[in-house]
Amino acid sequence: MIDEEPDRISCLPGDVIDRILLRLPIRDVVRTSVLCNKWRYKWTTIPNLVFDKQCVSATSHRPLVIERKLLAIIDHVLLLYSGPINKFKRSIKKLVIEISKGQPYKIPWCLFSCQSLLHLSLSYGLLKPPSTIVGFKNLKSLELDHFTMSQDAFENLLFGCPLLEKLIFDEFEGFTKININAPNLKSLGISGKFEDISFINTFKLTCVAVDLSLYLNSESSSNLLDFFTQLHHVYELYVSGYFSKYLAAGVVPLKLPTPCINLMSLWLSINFNELKEISTALSVFRSSPNLKELKIFAGKLSESSCLIMIDEEPDRISVLPGDVIDRILSCLPIRDVVRTSILSNKWRYKWITIPNLVFDSQCVSATSEHPAAIKRKLLAIIDHVLLLYYGPINKFKLSPFGLISATALDRWIFHLTRRSIKELVLGLSIGQSYKIPWCLFSCQSLHYLTLFSCLLKPPSMIEGLKNLKSLYLVKVTISQDAFESLISSCPLLEKLMLAEFDGFTQINIHAPNLNGLGIVGKFEDISFENTYLLNYVIVDLSLCLNSESNHSRLQGSSSNLLNFFAHIHHIYKLDIRGYFFKYLAAGVVPVKLPTPCINLTYLWLSINFYDLKEISTALCVFRSSPNLKELNIFVSTHLVWLDWLFFGC
Repeated sequence: MIDEEPDRISCLPGDVIDRILLRLPIRDVVRTSVLCNKWRYKWTTIPNLVFDKQCVSATSHRPLVIERKLLAIIDHVLLLYSGPINKFKRSIKKLVIEISKGQPYKIPWCLFSCQSLLHLSLSYGLLKPPSTIVGFKNLKSLELDHFTMSQDAFENLLFGCPLLEKLIFDEFEGFTKININAPNLKSLGISGKFEDISFINTFKLTCVAVDLSLYLNSESSSNLLDFFTQLHHVYELYVSGYFSKYLAAGVVPLKLPTPCINLMSLWLSINFNELKEISTALSVFRSSPNLKELKIFAGKLSESSCLIMIDEEPDRISVLPGDVIDRILSCLPIRDVVRTSILSNKWRYKWITIPNLVFDSQCVSATSEHPAAIKRKLLAIIDHVLLLYYGPINKFKLSPFGLISATALDRWIFHLTRRSIKELVLGLSIGQSYKIPWCLFSCQSLHYLTLFSCLLKPPSMIEGLKNLKSLYLVKVTISQDAFESLISSCPLLEKLMLAEFDGFTQINIHAPNLNGLGIVGKFEDISFENTYLLNYVIVDLSLCLNSESNHSRLQGSSSNLLNFFAHIHHIYKLDIRGYFFKYLAAGVVPVKLPTPCINLTYLWLSINFYDLKEISTALCVFRSSPNLKELNIFVSTHLVWLDWLFFGC
């Protein structure tokens, strides 16, 4: 290849080289200087310098030797470095200092007048800023972990950061009264021991997390009222440790004077032995009319304490608002949801109206029982729940749990299709090939459908899933005609995932509203028709089939590359893995695509650098993507990969 071809690594565009260097550890970045003349000093201009344990090979070296080597490397890099540094030095924008446990490192005074800093993170440090502190006028993010400083120094530091938006401090020493004065603060995280906390001019604060590790007695007319006085716009609130006990000190009103109309997510750690903590929680619930997510963490209650509470107080769990009960039930596994029916009369039939039914391994206690007995219990539970359930079913999910009889599955699906189900997730064990009943293919209420290890044989006169928006087919068997008929009968389909399929090798996609596509498996050819809205595509060809016939079919001016991009002009994210680049390289490879991919911003490629046609294909895509922002190149041809998170499965 060296004799036949020019030095291709030297021909890479400068911005491509920069992106490659940004993804390597600093040790490998410096080593790239030996590749060629163009790369020799490229490393001296990367904006971020990260020095960690990857910088030094720790094989058979004493810690003292490793430390000396690391210091020498840092000195060497900083000495030769010539570009602007965003992270770590000169005109610095982000500084991260992590010191090992032991003697705390005293931060030098010069740091407190660094006006270019935007992000600062310090661990195990001693902070003694000068009395006439200039402050970080542009600092937006401050994280302090295991640090020591005085009360006045902390308040002066915050006062000197007028643009501060994010503040996190954990395990601090030197003061116990926390006074926060930060007009632009949006996010706050506190973990440690303190007596009191107050806010001044923090009306932009939307996310607050407080973990009080030790309760120190504090006297107050009402900690709850004082805490929420300047948190009107809080969106997320996390209360853990002893902070609920702190909030319960003093008077606890029935409701807050000003409701938290923006509070959507609330996490609470409550001691249910303390009635004032329960009252405090209820006060917050009543003052949060738009709450969407609630998580409660409770310690174990002894039998004696439970009896005392029942004898002394009325049944408080029965007076919870209906929407609060619904939110609690939605966060529990189905087994515990059903068990709540014994709590009180108000809870007895609440569980039969929750919209989402999820059946998985948590439904049955598997302790010392035979798998067959466990499966019988699971079938009985599902039948029991569906029989008593009378509310609308939005979601039914069955996770893999051994082989389940086709008779039971048919019974459940037939029942669900009559209940206007919106989302069905049918996850069967590998090896089971369950034939989907015909009634499912005419369920017009379905919006989301996920099938694992199934056999699909829709009727020839398929009515279609007219409202389906998302379809995931994993390890399914379906014929060519059936697949095309199924896709074309889903006019609103927006997301399609097809993985490890069987029954056909020619993939023809006709979906006018499709915007996300994922394909993983073995196939010979792929084509698109009327898919101009498609903007997310993942393709992983796990085995290149009929390569010779494919090339002979493409003699002349034909090109897999041109055919592939012909109907995806609006592509925004493209991920190509496995052998799919070998497929695209078949036929004629132009210098540029006829229509540039002006929307393509993120590109992941798996390339065989021993195949010059694959390299030419990659360069063609690069030249045709003028607005590319992120490029990831994987040097592998045998990677079978599926990015489930891409579609939020």
